[in-house]
Amino acid sequence: MPLPAYTADPDASGPDRNVRGAGGRRGESGRDESGWDESGRAVTDGGNPRRCAVTRRTGPRDGMIRFVVAPDGTLTPDLAETLPGRGLWVTASRDALAAPGLTKAAARSVRKRVSVPAGLPDTVERLLAQRCRATLGLARRAGLVESGFDKVRAAIVSGGATLMLTARDSAGRDGRELARRAAAGSKCVRIATALDSAELGAALGRERLVHVAVAASPLADRLYRDLQRLAGVRQTAGAASLEDGETAHEAAQER
Repeated sequence: MPLPAYTADPDASGPDRNVRGAGGRRGESGRDESGWDESGRAVTDGGNPRRCAVTRRTGPRDGMIRFVVAPDGTLTPDLAETLPGRGLWVTASRDALAAPGLTKAAARSVRKRVSVPAGLPDTVERLLAQRCRATLGLARRAGLVESGFDKVRAAIVSGGATLMLTARDSAGRDGRELARRAAAGSKCVRIATALDSAELGAALGRERLVHVAVAASPLADRLYRDLQRLAGVRQTAGAASLEDGETAHEAAQER
């Protein structure tokens, strides 16, 4: 069944690997922050840039994680970017989150003493993974998701998919075929490999899944951004090459 069309909500929030970018995402601010235009060309306006408190480098907000300081001085991740107070931004990478200078950088940004909790990179990874699974579950309940090789291939061919998820632990021949079809299609399709097959399955009420497609929607945009940030925190493990292995189909027996 083709994935339904979905009209973007300008008030909804919403980078793994692109076949072609999908434009039109609007963040909590209501501004278009997707980094892509309607024809799928990269936009070079910086994507609402922020400066990382650790590296002091400026980059697109999509690749950053916002933190706030709790009343007791604890540095707290604000993944939804809705918590009150003066925030600071850190690059979505394990190196930045585990940097010895994070405490000093955070204190400098908010001009007060800050305590960085132990295991912060693991906490952020866990929260991002939970957020991705929850958003994918919402998309399923909204009728925006197809899963399994054949259904995902049909969604790509029909132009109904704007986002394709491939399990990072099971990328092989089938994933490469789907990626080729996505690249050859007339519509923009983004590819993410930050979740493993068990995480994809849990989000959709299955034991394991390897291939998932999501229709164009604010949920797809939000999910893609969080998958990108999760891939950064997981580093190379979240961006597995589609050339690795040949076990995509066998792992979940989706056909």
